[in-house]
Amino acid sequence: MPVSGGSAEQITRTGGLRPLASPDGKNIFHLAHDATSVRSVPVGGGPSTLAAAPVHRYPNGFTLTSQGLYYPAPPLSDESRFVMFTSFSAGITTPVALVRYPFYVGISVSPDDRYIVFDLADQSDRDLLVVKDFLSPQ
Repeated sequence: MPVSGGSAEQITRTGGLRPLASPDGKNIFHLAHDATSVRSVPVGGGPSTLAAAPVHRYPNGFTLTSQGLYYPAPPLSDESRFVMFTSFSAGITTPVALVRYPFYVGISVSPDDRYIVFDLADQSDRDLLVVKDFLSPQ
């Protein structure tokens, strides 16, 4: 849908997740329907192209800068994985960080491309409680 309003238009033909507009506004990057790759499609629609693969199915966050695409690769062992970078200009993919803990969908890069920021799950707890007479009149 145009920012100025109007009707929504379908851009992808095979589905997708987590769309992000490229910094130049010409393409939409999104996770493929099976969440194993990042694809790119022109804003006006058209065929999609592979931008990066393989991508970790979950977590499946990725981010874009004017220089390229950052995304988590599938785990090496246990929860360790590389954050990968695919350069738009060179078309080369390289590992840029080894992460030893799981992270989920939050990944971002500082405007100067010097820092990667992501959410970290170092502990996860859940409790089940039984509450007697909840909302009963007293």
